Amino acid sequence: MLRDASRDLFTGALTGGCLLMVLTWPAQVVAAQSFSSEPIEEVLVVGARLPRPAQDVVGKFDVITHETLLNEMAGSLSDVTRYTPGISVATADTRFGETEFTIRGLSGNRVASLIDGVPVPDQFDIGSFANAGQDFLVVDAVSRIEILRGPASTLFGNDALGGVVAIVTRDPEEYLTHSRHHIGGSATYSGRDDATGLNGSFALGNRIGEGELAGVVHVSGKEGHESDRSALSDSDLEPDAQDRQQQSLFSKLAYTLPSGNRLRLDLSWFDESVDTDVVSVLGYGRQFRSTTSIVGDDSRRRYAATAGYEFETDYTWLDQGQLNVYWQDVAVEQRTIEQRLNLSPPVQNEREFRYDTTTWGLSSDLESSFSSVLFSTSVEHRIGWGMNLQRSDITEQRDGRIVNLQTGTFSNNLLGEVMPVRDFPNSSVNELALYVHDEIAIGNVTVIPGLRYQTYDLDADADAVYRADNPNTGVIDASDDSLSPKLGLLWHIRSDTRAYLQYAHGFRAPPFEDVNIGFDIPLFNYRALPNPDLKSETSDGFEIGLTLDRDSYRVNLALFGVDYDDLIETRVNLGRDPDTGALLFQSRNIDSARVYGAEVNFNATLERWVTGLTVDLAASWTRGDNRTTDEPLNTVDPLEVIAALTWQPVERWRLSLITTAVAAQDRVDASQVDLYTTDGFTIVDLTGSFRFSETIRIDAGLFNAFDETYWRWSSVRNRSSDDPMIDYLSAPGRYASVSLRVDL
Repeated sequence: MLRDASRDLFTGALTGGCLLMVLTWPAQVVAAQSFSSEPIEEVLVVGARLPRPAQDVVGKFDVITHETLLNEMAGSLSDVTRYTPGISVATADTRFGETEFTIRGLSGNRVASLIDGVPVPDQFDIGSFANAGQDFLVVDAVSRIEILRGPASTLFGNDALGGVVAIVTRDPEEYLTHSRHHIGGSATYSGRDDATGLNGSFALGNRIGEGELAGVVHVSGKEGHESDRSALSDSDLEPDAQDRQQQSLFSKLAYTLPSGNRLRLDLSWFDESVDTDVVSVLGYGRQFRSTTSIVGDDSRRRYAATAGYEFETDYTWLDQGQLNVYWQDVAVEQRTIEQRLNLSPPVQNEREFRYDTTTWGLSSDLESSFSSVLFSTSVEHRIGWGMNLQRSDITEQRDGRIVNLQTGTFSNNLLGEVMPVRDFPNSSVNELALYVHDEIAIGNVTVIPGLRYQTYDLDADADAVYRADNPNTGVIDASDDSLSPKLGLLWHIRSDTRAYLQYAHGFRAPPFEDVNIGFDIPLFNYRALPNPDLKSETSDGFEIGLTLDRDSYRVNLALFGVDYDDLIETRVNLGRDPDTGALLFQSRNIDSARVYGAEVNFNATLERWVTGLTVDLAASWTRGDNRTTDEPLNTVDPLEVIAALTWQPVERWRLSLITTAVAAQDRVDASQVDLYTTDGFTIVDLTGSFRFSETIRIDAGLFNAFDETYWRWSSVRNRSSDDPMIDYLSAPGRYASVSLRVDL
């Protein structure tokens, strides 16, 4: 039902978007006039929430542009980050796929993920049949992806303890660089999962009164199958067969007033359905010992809307700002049919998981500037200040029944759980934040103090469904507040050389599911306990960096170290309850943890030897330790080095050779279980593009050219050495991709 309704909405939204474009096209068509196509200085929003020149941003960041995504033939979250060492994407399994970002060894909903400024809901999983991830990426619609590494709570709040990933979709003006109308489309194919995609965009712009009205509708459809797994090609194992369908729509409408101020409306819709025949775990362990088949039918849907106003003023106390109101609804439905035909009588277990998050938000980001004098020296102040108010309502439910396949009778008592059940009570999270930061420029030195005050209130509502499953479990309402200070120092040593030093304090309140989790499987004697005594996570991080931006080369070096207090481990295995014998799980605080490391980027042009030849190098080395147990943190990725050689003698065509080298993962905490560890590997990718004209472009790529069998640590971390999923989670073998794009 959800899928049918989503498809109807998709058709209706597309029709409505096209009708909107037609209605906004004036009856008297004026002569075509191009929007400005002059080059624009690279700016970022993750540095100060309002646009900032990249050279004025303190901290290590990455900007992945639309052009880069096309060149690298990215089609998924892991594709987006595969050439950015120090950043990876965690993987659940073959059924649920990619789930969330990891930055500098920190994940678990500690990286703020935003799409056009709207925060993506937290990842959540429970048991083997339920997992709600954060992958709502539609690459073709993306303008750029900005990644800020390290604690960013001062600007982005509770979820940014480990960093920020801000996905920005394409504005109408990006399509209308040469005329007042645009029609474009693309067709893509990836051999990794036999995925074919079709994308279409339609943009218009024209004068309405004294202002400029511009709009774009971008639609996308994609179909694919299970990913190719390098370890399976040399074995007799059958893959987990999968069929995946994805549809999306992004629509933007912007009106630029005569004053230059801008009104905008953003609407987006995403729908994905995945059917999986899971064979990888059949017969494994206590849970699947008698299981003969598992079929999953999963769907994810995201709606989002934002209304915004961007403005400049002549007031002495306010230069510019933006106001945004946003709404988002994310729904996950996962159905599982599990058959156990070898039992007497044979049975069928039917499960359903629902996870819904609705978010409302209001934000304001303002900027003021003024000058002062300090000891006869001119001092320039650029003050950013604002607020964010947000409410999220989260509900979750598992339902199911066991069917006797001989008699057709059924029961809602599944593995000792009387369905339906909730694993945490219906929860509402209210957050209020006020922030201010001042960029104080004194000559070629800028001092940037910042402070954020944040409140966090969790309101848990234990309804009849929750209480029926957890009659003896208390429900906790939690609240906390914090001050998150930050201090940066930026020194423009020369016009092409700058250095920075930064201290940042991070804060993250205990998540709702850790505070009030209630999970009990009587048949297996497993039980997860809530922990009302969880403390908020905090961090204190330092980073020092140096950038050399010369005519023929660029070097960026960053050294960092972050101390974490009360880091939360989700559902820690506490062992057996001596009274009941139940295996207990509970989220606990790690008193102290530390992550430190180094990152380097080097880019150079080799024009003096070969026309159009450039080289890019990037490396990341990170270490993480639980300072309470003196054991490593298992979320930290091993050393990674990327080397790319690109030849583009003319603008029409380009060839790139990219080598990725990753060290073995030899630092793990195996104190509780014998963990699988990954070997080092080196792979080579080849990509190229050719422009037949300004409007037609073809891209092609050959990935893992030498068909290496290897594993990414982020795909298998925390899995035991005898886990049957290991081979199924190996990286893809050799595959090719191709795409054709037309822009008129």
